[in-house]
Amino acid sequence: MNDDYSRTCTFEELKQRVPEKQPSQRQISVLIDQFDWDSKYGPYSGMTREERYNRAVNNGLYPPPEIKNYLTSKPHPYSQFYKLC
Repeated sequence: MNDDYSRTCTFEELKQRVPEKQPSQRQISVLIDQFDWDSKYGPYSGMTREERYNRAVNNGLYPPPEIKNYLTSKPHPYSQFYKLC
């Protein structure tokens, strides 16, 4: 047999075959809330989430990269909603 299903594929091959599913608004909301309430990233009054994220990165605090993805993604239907604190 010489088809794609006759052998075990690697994780990378499988990842390329299966399109990633967009997270729900609820899943994004939970992640954003966790970021907002985590005091290790500093206070957020008077700044956008993106500014707070960038400040945390600049201070070496390593916030979740998914936050930046949601804040800067254009096609995501909820991205505008999550830009402000």
